[in-house]
Amino acid sequence: MAETAWSAGFSRHSGPRRLRSNMLGYVSPMPNTSVHFPEPLLASLDRIAAERGISRNRVIVESCRRTAEERAQWSPGFFSNGHLSAEDLAELQEGCEDLDRTLRAARWSRMDPPF
Repeated sequence: MAETAWSAGFSRHSGPRRLRSNMLGYVSPMPNTSVHFPEPLLASLDRIAAERGISRNRVIVESCRRTAEERAQWSPGFFSNGHLSAEDLAELQEGCEDLDRTLRAARWSRMDPPF
């Protein structure tokens, strides 16, 4: 099998990648980033990491993952319209229909551009 940019540990877009092993022992590239924290927050993260016996990086990754998962979930009753009056509900429906008409009128095919 010929060695490719990926198999050599390089991305054609971002240069060399560091290969890391995950919790299951699989080696995979993990992108990195730089984040700046105020000293008191960094001290809190270090304290949490020490209490849990994990790295500061793991605390940050777990916190970010938890935040992303929470934001991906709709709050209870988000789609409920029980709090709207009949007038508000009719206005909302009319607005949605108007938006739908506008979007459909603005559509175009790749074969037939709008210009």
